[in-house]
Amino acid sequence: MKTRLHKFLVAIAIIVAIGIAASALTSWLARQALVASIRPASEFDPAILPTAPDYSATSAWAVTPDEPGLSLLTPGTLPSTPPNDAAADVFFVHPTTYFGKENWNANLDNIVANNLLDNMVVPSQVSVFNACCRIFAPRYRQATFYVFLDVGASGHQALDIAYQDVRDAFEHYMAVYNDGRPFILASHSQGTLHAIRLLEDVIAESAYRDRLIAAYLPGFSLPLDKLETTLQWLPPCSNKSSVRCLLAWDTYGEKGGPRHRDDRGEHYYADADSGHWERRAGKTVTCVNPLSWTTDRDVAGKKLHAGATYVVLPGIGNLSLLPTLATLIEHDLSARCDEDGFLYISKPTSPVFDLAKMPGESYHNYDYGLFYKNIRDNAVERVNAFIGRE
Repeated sequence: MKTRLHKFLVAIAIIVAIGIAASALTSWLARQALVASIRPASEFDPAILPTAPDYSATSAWAVTPDEPGLSLLTPGTLPSTPPNDAAADVFFVHPTTYFGKENWNANLDNIVANNLLDNMVVPSQVSVFNACCRIFAPRYRQATFYVFLDVGASGHQALDIAYQDVRDAFEHYMAVYNDGRPFILASHSQGTLHAIRLLEDVIAESAYRDRLIAAYLPGFSLPLDKLETTLQWLPPCSNKSSVRCLLAWDTYGEKGGPRHRDDRGEHYYADADSGHWERRAGKTVTCVNPLSWTTDRDVAGKKLHAGATYVVLPGIGNLSLLPTLATLIEHDLSARCDEDGFLYISKPTSPVFDLAKMPGESYHNYDYGLFYKNIRDNAVERVNAFIGRE
């Protein structure tokens, strides 16, 4: 147990260090130093790819109803719904937890990546859906974080591999577990990049779309041009109970905003023959306010903020050997969608939310945690609305 705890704390130290390093990227030289420090040693080589996941194996999943991990955690005394009693499912595509440079794609047994996923992402993001749904969250050969700092041909190939795993996991979920049940698609960051592609490439042209309750897609700047083409069939949600719609937001402090000059993130666009990648920087993006659940630009006040939370690590204040979730911080912030499509919030009172804040006052790492109770309640409402319409 001591060895496992040590590895977990090392993993946490790495992600905090990355957040601190990101906050220090105030010069071109500093950014280049970070890029160089995590750049894979060689170009993408399919011959040395990690073994593809077998989604019939438990080890290929971070969360299933039978192996929930920390997905049943809740803040304070909030109850979770037993998986067997849930009326719907959620398929969750996790964000980047692999910051290594030994390969362009993570091995599924990478200890650091899995510790960050299991002990940070699952409690702070995935668990938000434990009041409404059975949860399925696959592991996949995620692309290294480096691809978002200096993407190129190798980065595109790495992202293609990651997406193929996500697609395979989703098809396995549908074939083996879904059994005709309504479902939510949810994701964050790199996971949102793959989830958008899954919507366009698989769900749009299948019977699955009739069972889709909503898609929660924060953290990867969903361009409006996709809503006018490949995602025309899935509009932004217009209120707190609308269904067959999507939700997206990217969170910044009021004095911040996206740093387009430094943004190397790209979206995949399908072509008639194959596909191409386009920079997301400078595009107007989609914003559904997670306090008001509308797309308007009005400020949603603190009264609408149902509560934020964060992971409390083992140690002082948490005598457990496992992480817990902090008691909800209620009515703590306001939020508004701006003309540029990004979400701007008032400053949270807890200094915890400054730990992994990124350049431009980006609260990217807290897109779920800052609005935890709002998302949790909203997922329940949308599931009930969907089932009531059937």
